[in-house]
Amino acid sequence: MTGSAIALMLTSVVIIWGGLAVSVTSLVSRGRREERDARAAASAAAHEHLRGGGADARADSGTGGDTDSAANTSGSQS
Repeated sequence: MTGSAIALMLTSVVIIWGGLAVSVTSLVSRGRREERDARAAASAAAHEHLRGGGADARADSGTGGDTDSAANTSGSQS
């Protein structure tokens, strides 16, 4: 093999492995970013739920508590 063929092979190996390393690094950082964003969204939703905000939280707390307390009150009066 000539020196130019060896240089070309080494250059192509560096380019291919470098591209693979950049691709893997990009995927890992994207995964971390998406995980961080998902955690932030879940935390915001949990805090909103705890504050009593949102239609779902109001509907659950309004209907479930009133029905249970009415059933318990009527049963204890008998």
